[in-house]
Amino acid sequence: MMSLLALALMAAGPSDRARIFDFDTRTDTSEPIKQICTGHPMWCIAVRTPDDGAQAMLDITRAAAASDAPPTLSVPLADPDGGAQFGIWPNIVELPDGGILVGIERTVTAGYSGGGGSGTELLLFRLNAGPAPLTAPQVLVAPLRGSVLIRACFSEKDMRDRHEACHDEYTLESTLTLDETTAAQPMPRLVLDTQATTFPAGVSRETDNTRPLRKADLVKTRDPKCSFRRSFDYDRTTGEYAPDTPLPDCSQYTVP
Repeated sequence: MMSLLALALMAAGPSDRARIFDFDTRTDTSEPIKQICTGHPMWCIAVRTPDDGAQAMLDITRAAAASDAPPTLSVPLADPDGGAQFGIWPNIVELPDGGILVGIERTVTAGYSGGGGSGTELLLFRLNAGPAPLTAPQVLVAPLRGSVLIRACFSEKDMRDRHEACHDEYTLESTLTLDETTAAQPMPRLVLDTQATTFPAGVSRETDNTRPLRKADLVKTRDPKCSFRRSFDYDRTTGEYAPDTPLPDCSQYTVP
């Protein structure tokens, strides 16, 4: 029996403009959200991870009177490398036609001697309005978070040379929002803002970082390549959102 965290927000119903709701009111964020229920009529979205290790599923129930009603539709969640954890993105985008956009957070983690890391992608699905048969195509994949910690001291000399800054740190954080100027469109434009930083200054997972550090290097530094903004427009031909320009390769932040 899976453990569900139920969060509820009763929306006023469809409007002529897209709106985005934030469901994450928890103070303890150590566990991913597994279920949210919202709207009128009710939508319930849940992540189901079978105990036998089978593929994780996104369970969607539309117009349900109770959060434990059988799902109307179940969508398999891709796990290309195996071992990913899944949770629900704590936002729902309500579309002008009464459909919604819901997100799944897919997180991969790795541990290694003296360090470790995690990377999270956002998988966005479009749920169509009734009374047509429910569909939930995936319309967007985007980087959401990344955190990598790599051991950098292996001797007392290393500790002296690095002023006891004995880990290299790589951090990426993204937010996905609506472009309000397009909120009346059936599929509004989405905006991804991403900030990436390294510590100490000048480190890279693609180069040798064993050089001695100056005290001036002991600062968190913004990476201009992986700190960016992209606008995503919906392409009716492909059925997916596409960025205005390609996203840079930021795998040193998102691949542990």
